Amino acid sequence: MPADGLSALLDVAQQALVRVAADEGFNDPQFEVESGSGARDGFTSTLSRIIVREKDGSKELSLICKTSLDAFGGLMSWLFTTECYMYSTVLPALEDVATLEEPLPWPKCYHAFSDGDKPPYCMVLGDLRPDGFATCPRRDALDAAQCKQVLRQIGRFHGAGLALKHLRPEAFQSMRQWRHIAGNTYDTPEMRTLMAPFQAAIAKCKISEQLAERFPSGDTLAALDKIFSMYAEDLLSVMCPGAEEGSTIIHSDCHTMNVLFQYSGDSVTGCRLIDFQTARYGCPALDLSTMIVATTERATREKHWTDLMQGYHQQLQDTLRAAGVKEPDDVYSWQLFQANLRSAAPYSLVCATISLSIFYGDKRDEHLDRVKEAIEDMNKTDKEVPEVSISLSAAGLQRLGDLIEDLVSYGLMPSVADVEAAANRCAQFRKRQSQKQ
Repeated sequence: MPADGLSALLDVAQQALVRVAADEGFNDPQFEVESGSGARDGFTSTLSRIIVREKDGSKELSLICKTSLDAFGGLMSWLFTTECYMYSTVLPALEDVATLEEPLPWPKCYHAFSDGDKPPYCMVLGDLRPDGFATCPRRDALDAAQCKQVLRQIGRFHGAGLALKHLRPEAFQSMRQWRHIAGNTYDTPEMRTLMAPFQAAIAKCKISEQLAERFPSGDTLAALDKIFSMYAEDLLSVMCPGAEEGSTIIHSDCHTMNVLFQYSGDSVTGCRLIDFQTARYGCPALDLSTMIVATTERATREKHWTDLMQGYHQQLQDTLRAAGVKEPDDVYSWQLFQANLRSAAPYSLVCATISLSIFYGDKRDEHLDRVKEAIEDMNKTDKEVPEVSISLSAAGLQRLGDLIEDLVSYGLMPSVADVEAAANRCAQFRKRQSQKQ
């Protein structure tokens, strides 16, 4: 018999919540359930908000229960087993090695269950909403206060990962070699199918031609054309494949939809990273590419770019020191950080283009509906993945041009030779991966 209030949930979720309530000391728990997914959320999972109350009213606990959808098997298994592994194994190891204290960069995990490749999967996390956390509106660019908070937590995450790599190499290597951390979600057959319409849309969009008047210099346009044509052919080529120096376990899907900000009145006082489903071993600057570079406006960058980048790097090095690394520069110097940012710049530009069209464009809801439809139809062999259109408004094209000019001024805009070298590294990476299989 299901526990009171849980009958609408899957058996795996009911069992998990009853177990969590017992572990947290509830004697006669009562459960209140409501949907935790908003409109156009829940692309890969169903979220439920749970309030657990002792029958006599003496205590209560707010939880989020996350269960997998049945829409697509192979990729769903990859995503959920990765997130369960992160919460059950990797993140606790990072907390331990760096003695991370509250506020942690992620929610507390009470339960993480995955039975190999057999859905459904279930996770139970702390619900942060009662503490003033909320998602950032998708149409809004991040302001300086939000950037500062999220960079602090990303810096702690990356710093703890690098500390584990440096101080406990055997443990880190074991995690790095775990099948999904060692691989790349974006290079699975299912994800390649899902992303193919985006690649085709980027090719049709001809961004470099639209920006030709603003960038009469042949070098910048040639680099842009090379970046977008590379992405259209092979999305992995712009994601720093095979990078080693400074690499650690990264979030790999670090954008505004996957972070919760804490508010007190109009002030931003904290944040948490969520949705570690595509976490992997890679270049840490990729997380900054999707979270900061692609989602800020020029006014914020002009006033705060240097302080924000220095703040992130300082937090990363402070985390290394707290873990016992005596010379943080030997692990992740400022020079290495800048080199990584330059390597990640092509991904920044691709992400900015897609974000400005899908999340900030006039047809945002239509685009999101198509993405969700594509995910739901991936296992239906009689359906093709819906076509996606990438088109920038005048304002979107202005913002993208501003970003390109800023990357040039920061010395982060790659040359054609840099982009071609990245393509060669990608080919070598694929060759090494195939030899391991």
